[in-house]
Amino acid sequence: MTNMSREQLIKDIEAVFGPLAYPSGPLTDSCYDEGIAAFFSGKRWQELTIIELRRYSAALSFLQPEAFRYFLPAFMRAELIDPASADVIGQSIVYKFAEPEAFWAATYEQRLALFSAAEKRVILEFLDYMQTTYGQFEDDVIYAASRLL
Repeated sequence: MTNMSREQLIKDIEAVFGPLAYPSGPLTDSCYDEGIAAFFSGKRWQELTIIELRRYSAALSFLQPEAFRYFLPAFMRAELIDPASADVIGQSIVYKFAEPEAFWAATYEQRLALFSAAEKRVILEFLDYMQTTYGQFEDDVIYAASRLL
């Protein structure tokens, strides 16, 4: 487990994910996406507020792989900045990297394939931080590490 501070992890997220280009394809694959595509359309991940991200936390399930990669840092940063306002966001992120149900396996692999080595390192640092802070995600973090390394 890492002993990285929240502040350093936020800096790492911003540095590693900051230069990402906005997704080129559709944000979601469904018109029944709870308004997620409409809300996130044209927005930079850095400009999203914690309140907005909490309202649209279901996006982590609906976003297409490229959009998931692009918006994930906003969700990670929200959890680190204000876990109380972020509410379920951190837990949801952990579960998006845990062992997927069979029907999510293909999407899971497509998402993982898009992350660079540096991005995977930061994701693992975030997952380690969640385990260290809350102590309830060990199996999920172990699985995620086996897939991200």
